[in-house]
Amino acid sequence: MSVQAINRALDRFQNRKSNYVELVHDLIDIGGSDDLIQAVLIGAAGDNIKDRIAPIVSILRGYESLSASEQIDVLYSVVNRQEAAGRGENPSKIRIA
Repeated sequence: MSVQAINRALDRFQNRKSNYVELVHDLIDIGGSDDLIQAVLIGAAGDNIKDRIAPIVSILRGYESLSASEQIDVLYSVVNRQEAAGRGENPSKIRIA
């Protein structure tokens, strides 16, 4: 991890080429600790997202430990539930094939 890599991630975020979840992902990819990620995000996006950082870090770290097929399954599940909720269906009742 280098200061240059952190600056590149911040530049992408500040130029709106990424959102704050992508910034978290970028910082994880370059080896950032949870404390560093939180400090960078609060500095870049403000204190209002402080409570969102730890869950996002946990999700991304967990996601990356999955196999490629498991990652795809997770993404399909999330998308299917979002689409169901958008149609007014109860997402917990949806069966994924």
